[in-house]
Amino acid sequence: MSKSNKSIFLADGFPRNQENLDVWNKRMGGKADVKFLLLFDLDGETMIKRLLYRASKSEVKRDDDNEETMKKRVATFQKSLPIFDVFDKAGTLRRIPAEGAIN
Repeated sequence: MSKSNKSIFLADGFPRNQENLDVWNKRMGGKADVKFLLLFDLDGETMIKRLLYRASKSEVKRDDDNEETMKKRVATFQKSLPIFDVFDKAGTLRRIPAEGAIN
């Protein structure tokens, strides 16, 4: 617990759109102090290459670790990009350039 008696947590993949954000604000408004939204900034083609690489190295093979499914995941993510503008305009978006080497 932090000094304010609020838990610290990370919400991965949220919010995806304005509706998600509106519901969050309505239900959690004063209950959570959102510091920032974190974006690993990377183009879709590189995302797919990295996902395919990860899948090829994994000992556990998932049925959805294929290029078609990964393209759908990236397309879904790219549809969520407008929500990042809300945080950017509020000064609460933190971008991490992720184009470099995997290391």
